[in-house]
Amino acid sequence: MAELYSDNILRLGVVLPGVDEQQSFVLGSTDMGNVSYVVPTIHPWYKINSEEGNHTEAFTKASSTKESHDVTWLASKAMCFTGVDLLVNKDGVMDKVKEEFMRVHGPVQDSIIQSM
Repeated sequence: MAELYSDNILRLGVVLPGVDEQQSFVLGSTDMGNVSYVVPTIHPWYKINSEEGNHTEAFTKASSTKESHDVTWLASKAMCFTGVDLLVNKDGVMDKVKEEFMRVHGPVQDSIIQSM
């Protein structure tokens, strides 16, 4: 799913940092990790024009700009296109996602995944 998202955001003209740079980012935690044990998930990140981290007044101010809204719109479109790719199941992509999830998490989640 992450590859689908990357392909979609690139098609929208967004230049992504290299893999090494992406892996060097220091990120916070999220409750989404719990969900990822039950169903396949991705959590794309994108940057707005702020040197401050989330949950600060400066970040809040930066997030209210047109530039930040435009970047958010592109990230949202890429996520939407990724969902469409999965639903259409072109080239068996949803089947591949299910297989990878089952390989990593095992048959315990089988009934949930089969309903997708």
